Amino acid sequence: TKFNNETKLLSNYYEGMELGEIWGFHVDGLFASDAEAAEYTSRVDQSYCNANLNGGWKAGDLKYADIDGDGVIGVGANTLADHGDRIYLGNSLPRLHYGLTTGFSYAGFDVSVFFEGTGDHYWYPARYNFDFWGPYSLGYPAFLAKNFLDNCWSEDNPDAYFPRPRSNVASNAGGELGRVNDRYIQNIRYLRLKNMTIGYTIPERIVNKIGFEQIRIYASGENMAYWSPITKVTDHLDPESCFNRGGSATDDLNNTAYPWQKTYMIGLDITFGGRAAKVVTGKAAAALASEAKQIVREIVKEKIVEVPVEKIVEVEKIVEKTVPASTLQGEYKEMLYFVINRAELRPEEAFKVGRLCQILKDNPESRIVVTGYADSGTGTPEFNSTLSEARAKAVAELLGKAGISADRIVCHAAGGDRDASAAPKDNRVAVCIIK
Repeated sequence: TKFNNETKLLSNYYEGMELGEIWGFHVDGLFASDAEAAEYTSRVDQSYCNANLNGGWKAGDLKYADIDGDGVIGVGANTLADHGDRIYLGNSLPRLHYGLTTGFSYAGFDVSVFFEGTGDHYWYPARYNFDFWGPYSLGYPAFLAKNFLDNCWSEDNPDAYFPRPRSNVASNAGGELGRVNDRYIQNIRYLRLKNMTIGYTIPERIVNKIGFEQIRIYASGENMAYWSPITKVTDHLDPESCFNRGGSATDDLNNTAYPWQKTYMIGLDITFGGRAAKVVTGKAAAALASEAKQIVREIVKEKIVEVPVEKIVEVEKIVEKTVPASTLQGEYKEMLYFVINRAELRPEEAFKVGRLCQILKDNPESRIVVTGYADSGTGTPEFNSTLSEARAKAVAELLGKAGISADRIVCHAAGGDRDASAAPKDNRVAVCIIK
């Protein structure tokens, strides 16, 4: 991209520049002795970096490399062609951002994990960043790490990361730590465990008994851990807070940041009502049907109007295709047989209600005709008439509970005469679905 900077000053944008470039000096370690410091600085002028340096260069101070060999540490013309002793150190912009979500469930337990992070990108601590520099910035910081002196140079600790301890050498732009260099530039790539959730879903056979569809207990954690190269230097800086926000070098925004907090939660998810129908096939369907039959045998001990239709509909979804297609043309009658003298469904017939409900739901334009019969060998014509009407209304009410609107249901009653030879098949409700 073209830019009006013909000399390609490094202090401005220039053609061919990578956004986020960081230039700085190469540090060739720390002086091991006062004699080494005196000998080197007699040949290489490091005054460009000696602000607030009282008493001259000594053991434990930074040894800046004379890259261009002119005997003076400096920035040259500060251009791409003449950048003095500075070199390209890296880029402040991440090479990539990424995230990873994974999880599994088994035997009612579920686990989900979310990681996110960035690739390599670099940051040189702001001059007043006390969390990183401590008293190297100013001599009166409110925070000082317990192990601060363990990381400072001394005769007994010559391989320390930081130079000999003293103040104001980072806060001053001309100080030896105020000059950007490759020893203290930080790679702040990171991988963060952003979220982890562990849950357990209580079995349906337990929660259904107390009127719920599902109950799930879970525990979740946010910002639980992170991994980053900067932790080799300090545990007191979050890599996501390590960036310069603009403004002056003394701007408070560049000096401190509120870290990501760890958050832990526990929760309870409760789902009310019946489950949505599921379609299963093969062995799974056969197993479910067998289990459902046992459920129906238990629930039909009560009167038909109390049978939980939703559960029957859910189970019958797996066998709906066994109903002849002619049903939808009004040519097929499904009989629901009842116990003599009562509007109570026989156990082996209960599934038909669910099957019929599912057909009606799958064919919203269809309607159903319900005709009740009662030919009890021990009843009167009046008793049979009342019972047949009750049976028809019971089925209609059951269909209504399953979500079938009343305007799609037509009810009839056929009482029948007293007949001593009456059989269970004569005590029924005949239904016909008409498309």
